[in-house]
Amino acid sequence: MNWTDVPSDKFSAWLDVFRSSQEGINLKAKCPVCGSATLHRYFSSPHTPPADGTLGRCGRWEWCSSCRSFAHYSAAMPVWWHCDITVDEAILTPEPEALEQALIIASHNVAEPDGAVNDLPA
Repeated sequence: MNWTDVPSDKFSAWLDVFRSSQEGINLKAKCPVCGSATLHRYFSSPHTPPADGTLGRCGRWEWCSSCRSFAHYSAAMPVWWHCDITVDEAILTPEPEALEQALIIASHNVAEPDGAVNDLPA
């Protein structure tokens, strides 16, 4: 299934969901497009030098894993941003497919209570 832009009639609600959250890559809110709780966001490394105490400008992705709606922007890196997955930023495109794949890989590498990593089959 292909990625699609957030429908124009849902875009305002989409912005509200993402603007009201300072969660990391996974949001708890439901997708305004399909109602699933599979929303994600990612901020790339800043691509312009920080100035005046800011963290610089970067790429910003917002997407739903269920309905595959997404938005991509240039944005200021928020101070609260944190991410627990590894992403090869050299392969990023406006569509969040590389980010979705990184999430899938991360979900299959489950840490055991003793700290060992269990590579689960796909």
